[in-house]
Amino acid sequence: MEKQILDHQMTGAELRRIGAGEINQRLRQRIEMIANMLDGMPCADAARAVNISQHRAYYWLARFEARGLDGLRDHPRPGRPKKIDEHAAQYVVLRLDKLKRSRATPSAGSTAMLVRDILRKELGIDCGLSVAYSLVRRLRDEERQNAAAGARAAAAGGARD
Repeated sequence: MEKQILDHQMTGAELRRIGAGEINQRLRQRIEMIANMLDGMPCADAARAVNISQHRAYYWLARFEARGLDGLRDHPRPGRPKKIDEHAAQYVVLRLDKLKRSRATPSAGSTAMLVRDILRKELGIDCGLSVAYSLVRRLRDEERQNAAAGARAAAAGGARD
């Protein structure tokens, strides 16, 4: 039997508006899933729509019901803090977009060197090329996921018409 959100003050549209300004990709994904459930979508379908397992969907639903929007955020993780936080990553994305508009897109290796220079010179984050390359890969993976999610949403919207 499908578990549904009962008696919650927020609508799916309100939750999506909150999530639209969120930098963290995973948090946006969870917000979209919960918003779909608030709109009446079964948990299994909402999980499938954002490409997570049904088990994890129930986990995030329980946390949302217990703690609201704060329940959808990741717990702090032990260990060494990340050198590049979400705000720095977003800054790099904006700088790369600006550079793409002004000249040809560099290859993956030269993009990593460019990212390393942006991190060092503009943000004061001292990192090696491997950290910059990991960020480039992560940003490209997120870009592909967003494009795929947009294509699925467009296909679903076209199927309803």
